[in-house]
Amino acid sequence: MSTLTENKIGAIAYEIYVDGELLETVTEDSAIEYMHGGDNIVPGLEKALEGKKAGDTFDVTVAPEDAYGEYDNDLIEEIPVEDFAFDEEGAELEAGLEVEMMDEDGDIIEGTILGVEGDFVLVDLNPPLAGKTIRYAGKVLNVREPNEEELEWGFPESLLDEMFGEDDDFEDED
Repeated sequence: MSTLTENKIGAIAYEIYVDGELLETVTEDSAIEYMHGGDNIVPGLEKALEGKKAGDTFDVTVAPEDAYGEYDNDLIEEIPVEDFAFDEEGAELEAGLEVEMMDEDGDIIEGTILGVEGDFVLVDLNPPLAGKTIRYAGKVLNVREPNEEELEWGFPESLLDEMFGEDDDFEDED
């Protein structure tokens, strides 16, 4: 039976707890796949899953430095209101709204609006779980070899399906 080691694809179902409160449940029907060693999941969880096989359970508490990092006050930015573009519905800029923005390099970054002060929007660019100790409790459902594309990409094809839909064709068009 295959175990979770470098470049193996694992499927896991789990619950996430922060401060004893259940934040998220990933059921067996909605299990996520990841490539072990591919930086697809937080380092502390990946380390705890090393060597596990299908059917094994896990219950691990991960410190911030091995999860989403420490909270960084320097990642709170003042961004001009005019830099926000909205669709026809004209969403309101209000505290708690999660937004996606493009940085100078064209990469998508996510943030949470803390508030609007005059012509500026205060945005927290920290991951929502930054600075939090996280408990993961779950089960390894499957361990398999990656296909050629997955090995090249460094993540399972199911992540593309999740992001773009299962019916999309991801082949390069020449």
